Amino acid sequence: MRVSIICLGLQMIVAMSGCTSFEPRPAPAVSGNPHGDLRVDVYETVCEGAPFQPKTNIPVFLVVNGERRLLGHTNSQGKISLHKDEIWIPGAIVLLFCRDETFVECAALTVDTEYLRKFDEYHVEIPPFSVF
Repeated sequence: MRVSIICLGLQMIVAMSGCTSFEPRPAPAVSGNPHGDLRVDVYETVCEGAPFQPKTNIPVFLVVNGERRLLGHTNSQGKISLHKDEIWIPGAIVLLFCRDETFVECAALTVDTEYLRKFDEYHVEIPPFSVF
């Protein structure tokens, strides 16, 4: 009796799985300009509830094939504009927004997918510095 119930349960699962199969959905259309600029606002929050502090002169690097390429620095308002066609290149993995050029404290945005390409503006928070 117990074996027949288990077999019946397995048969129902197999039968139902055929009914619930589906075709994968295509990726959503890009809403921004896929070949324009990506404007990035880089900021830091000192403590919870405090206003954002724009991070000036933050170096921005693109990691390509294991090498870091300096793309520029944020301006006096903590902003930088990056051309999308210079970011999405073969071998590019990640954008790094670092507190300085020691690469100890950085925020990272992956570019090995097309996710960011649909945005024309993005906000990046540099992690607050803390010592324990």
